[in-house]
Amino acid sequence: MNEYSSSSSSNSLYTLVVTCYNQEGFIIECLESIKEQEYEPVELIICDDRSSDNSVEAIQKWLEENEQRFVRSKLIVNEVNLGIAGNHNVGLAKANGKFISFIHGDDKLYDKSALTNAVDFIQAERLKFCSLRIRAFLDRGNGDYELQELLPSDKVIPLFKMTPKKQYKSLLTSCWVPGVLIIETEFLRTIGGFDEEFRSAEDWSLWLLLTRKGHQIRILEEPFLLYRRHPNSITISSINKGISDFSKNKLKAIEKYIFPYSEFLSIYDRWSVFVYYRYLQSFIKHGCTREASKKARWIKLLDPISLFKSRFL
Repeated sequence: MNEYSSSSSSNSLYTLVVTCYNQEGFIIECLESIKEQEYEPVELIICDDRSSDNSVEAIQKWLEENEQRFVRSKLIVNEVNLGIAGNHNVGLAKANGKFISFIHGDDKLYDKSALTNAVDFIQAERLKFCSLRIRAFLDRGNGDYELQELLPSDKVIPLFKMTPKKQYKSLLTSCWVPGVLIIETEFLRTIGGFDEEFRSAEDWSLWLLLTRKGHQIRILEEPFLLYRRHPNSITISSINKGISDFSKNKLKAIEKYIFPYSEFLSIYDRWSVFVYYRYLQSFIKHGCTREASKKARWIKLLDPISLFKSRFL
């Protein structure tokens, strides 16, 4: 039993890893949402991925004022920028909790019962892990927020009842599972943590790995996280600025987690993956912008099954 275990408490220690990269304007709002949680005991680990703004200074000041709220709190500043998967693993290596979740510094927990709901669900269902639902919100700046849709949508929820094999096949050309989860810390370590070859799209590779190994993905239907949409978020800025890293990591995920396991797939599955792979190649070739998506979109016409599924998801 480690130094920070909650042997005197009915609740297990819950580690929250907050990953931060140039999120000075949002990180305090994120940390405050953790501070306000009803659940105890909580361990807070903040991993800064070599920010060039004043994120570290803001975090240090906040921790000095709030460290007594947590069983343990720690700020880690990486010597070099590691990307999302690497930054997650830094936090995982230092975690002492039975359960662990990872959130980005520009997001925040949905309400005061978010951690309690997650722990209650994973324990009641006797799970090693589960995905957590998120509510998107548009940040217009100056404190002007607009709540948007729940992710995944209600029509996707039935997919979380499918067998692992069917879930794996449904993940071949689209990641319909949120990248937020609660997972037993030791279980995450036994599967090797996050694949550091992926600076982004690390969640898709994790879900492909788990389902292929026979683990069903379940989901807590109550929202856990408020997911901030703003111009500098990874997904939006990648499209606006024509950054190819995200799409290249998707190609790499297909090459590593799908192509070598063709024995799991029907001829139709293989064709869908091949078409999607060619679409990503064309999208990258044309510059990874919205215009590039229009130019590459015709390739998807080669896979009518994928077109039907895209309307469903």
